[in-house]
Amino acid sequence: EEVRRGLQGIVDRQNVLDMLDTIEDENCTERDYHMWQQSGVADKLSKEVMEKLEAQMTLEQKISQYTRSQAAKRDHVVKVFENQNRLRENIKSLEKVQNDTLVNRYLVDLNREEDDLIRVQKAIAEEEEKLFQCRQDLKHTKLAASDLAKKMRLLVAVPP
Repeated sequence: EEVRRGLQGIVDRQNVLDMLDTIEDENCTERDYHMWQQSGVADKLSKEVMEKLEAQMTLEQKISQYTRSQAAKRDHVVKVFENQNRLRENIKSLEKVQNDTLVNRYLVDLNREEDDLIRVQKAIAEEEEKLFQCRQDLKHTKLAASDLAKKMRLLVAVPP
């Protein structure tokens, strides 16, 4: 029984050292984090390290969310440009025909599309700033987690 406990202690210490390696190298993924939690190995990390990893996971989720949102907004901008081109062509084709009602309708639609374009481009710019800030925060959080992991390694590396 004592030998089994001793071997389990060695395995546990090696698992913690492997986690610390991953954290120090700033390579901890959401998958690693959840695997460590489910296996119970994460309980051996300090509270401060776990808080930094949780912050890292939250920031990575925000970055992913902003990135998807920006892609959708950029796709919307492309569609607005395509629609504006269609409206301009329709207006141009009606120059020879006296249909002021239809021309006015196209002009109103073009104006609405332009307002939408301005709104979406402003939202993209705002998200760009948030995305930049999240990336900066993530960089600092990973560095802080790495530093904490290095300090924790000093306590774990020496067998009892």
